Amino acid sequence: MKLAINHPAVWTTVILFQIVPAIWYVKGLFGANWMRLNHLAEDDFARASPIKYGVSLLYAVAACYFMAWLYRELGIQSAISGLWPALCLGLFFAAGPMITVDQFSLHPFGLSAINGGLQLVLYAPARRCCRGSVRDRRRSDGPGKAIRN
Repeated sequence: MKLAINHPAVWTTVILFQIVPAIWYVKGLFGANWMRLNHLAEDDFARASPIKYGVSLLYAVAACYFMAWLYRELGIQSAISGLWPALCLGLFFAAGPMITVDQFSLHPFGLSAINGGLQLVLYAPARRCCRGSVRDRRRSDGPGKAIRN
């Protein structure tokens, strides 16, 4: 069975990669502590460049399409079978390097935990959306007439 990338599912995951951090960093959750550990104030964000939003979007698109491609190549078709690869991607290629750089930069471990934790939270549910990124390429032109593309 040849599998194809389901682009709507990938773009749903891209949107998830934009929404989850917005919720993660609200003051009521981790935002206030994150700002304190970074020595930031509200007015620091008024002077910040909007480029960060473009970088975030480009990263999300690249990461989600890579996950969809990887899941297609591995033949992963269920959320359960996609959980372990998603957590490995989040830990080894996102959270782990981020935490390592933070620690060598002498950032507080709490900051590393907040930022690294977000990566695990992002990648775990992303495996569910990317589960839909793998679909059967067969289509049917009527009862009993499956056609391969």
